Amino acid sequence: MNLPNRILQIANLFGVIALVVLCVFQWKDNAHLSDSNLQLQQTTRDQAAKIDDQTRTLATDATDLASLRQRLDDLQSKETQDQAKLADALAERDHLNHQIAADQEAIGKFKDAIAQRDQLIQQANSQQQLLANQRNDAINKYNDVAKRYNDMVKAQASR
Repeated sequence: MNLPNRILQIANLFGVIALVVLCVFQWKDNAHLSDSNLQLQQTTRDQAAKIDDQTRTLATDATDLASLRQRLDDLQSKETQDQAKLADALAERDHLNHQIAADQEAIGKFKDAIAQRDQLIQQANSQQQLLANQRNDAINKYNDVAKRYNDMVKAQASR
């Protein structure tokens, strides 16, 4: 065979070998890319599932948040009502304390009046006892005078 033909065959052999090596590298690269593609698809599915779960969680949280806001509004309204009731109760307490103080003052005056009345009654009883004793003395004296008069009249009559 001739030399150019032989060179062409050797060049063709190296070309085929280079093509085989290129195909092996391409095959490995494609296998690696295919694995990466599968992993990315799995990651995409996992993330899509995660996004769905988070979307459901967000929807649930939004419902819970709305419920909590409503409950907060209700509690704030109740707090306002309770504060108004407390203010009314404190005002009534202050009024009752004022009334108690006035009643205690009136009771103190009444006690003083009762003590003064009792003192006057005691003085009147003492004076009444004194007058009763003076009356009894006067009656005893009158009875003595009457007895002496009667004795004198009897003595005169018997004479």
